[in-house]
Amino acid sequence: EVLPAGMEEARHTATSGSTGHVLQVIPTNASETFRSGVAIRELEWGEVDPAWNALIIRALRRPGEDLFEEVRNGVMTHSWEPGIPQGMVKTGKGFYIDVTTTTEKIAAFMDAVAPDLIVANPSALAEAAQLLPKNSPARKSVKLIRCIGDTLDDAFRESLLTVFNAALQDHYSSAESNAMATTAPDGSGLLVHDENVLVELLHDDGTPCGHEEVGRIVITNLQPYATPFIRYDIADMAVRGVCSGSFGLSRLKKIIGRKMALVRTPDDKRMHLSTVFMALHKVRGIRGVQIRQFSLTEFELVLTLLPDAPASAANEACELLRKFFDQPIEVRAKVVNDLPRTEAGKIQKYEWLGDAAPT
Repeated sequence: EVLPAGMEEARHTATSGSTGHVLQVIPTNASETFRSGVAIRELEWGEVDPAWNALIIRALRRPGEDLFEEVRNGVMTHSWEPGIPQGMVKTGKGFYIDVTTTTEKIAAFMDAVAPDLIVANPSALAEAAQLLPKNSPARKSVKLIRCIGDTLDDAFRESLLTVFNAALQDHYSSAESNAMATTAPDGSGLLVHDENVLVELLHDDGTPCGHEEVGRIVITNLQPYATPFIRYDIADMAVRGVCSGSFGLSRLKKIIGRKMALVRTPDDKRMHLSTVFMALHKVRGIRGVQIRQFSLTEFELVLTLLPDAPASAANEACELLRKFFDQPIEVRAKVVNDLPRTEAGKIQKYEWLGDAAPT
């Protein structure tokens, strides 16, 4: 397809975070420019000083990529990426650690660097924060926690606030449409970035939800993507809020859904799975993935495959999962026509089944 004059593809990425099936997403230079504008707005709403030192806990590298082992132990850079073009502002130091490392390593790194700002999946951070020493300087240094990837539910919120005397900013986004909503400056729900995306909350019969009603989120990109998403069911649920205040933006009272699980490692520690799923969906022929764990060392990959998937796809996926663990694990593959969904319509990407027998 031919893009409008002056517009070009910015990058190619693949996602399965919302539906469990691989989708190609191609933002343009125009949509990326608007993404930077939203990032500046979010920095202002969070009262972020770019000179702060920031700890970033997220999916950073895949096995075989440069610096994969380094970022799993934590690295320091002289700046961090606030979501706007490099060089626009001068930032403090950036401390990066991959979310797939163990919670013990994340806690130790956090304790050592004592950041001003943390950008992290709340599930991984809440677990690691409980391991911080009582006298850790990080407990007092953190001014703002910006939550990405997972749903910041009441349990995560309470857990984080028992450790940090910090503000919490929930960042609701997706690869399909980038930034969609962010915690309002006064903390009353999330304000939708209406200029970027049309967010509809719908009942099961397709009718719009009223204030305080729960509905499924359907989005339409308003910024030009080479892969536009129009009335796309992102498989999340939310509660409609009341539009008020001086911003003139739509409001969500809270987001429901999207909780990333922490896998149990052979030495019974916890490891986040987002990087694992990113890598698995790069395997040629893979359409959807679910990880089921029956013991600390026994895993099953439940896969849906594309019609042209090579015969080696399942074995390649199993071998890739093994590379994420420091100790040996047993992995088998099970190919199905469709992955099971929750009542909310989402793919349960990871499931701990204890010592239950495979079915």
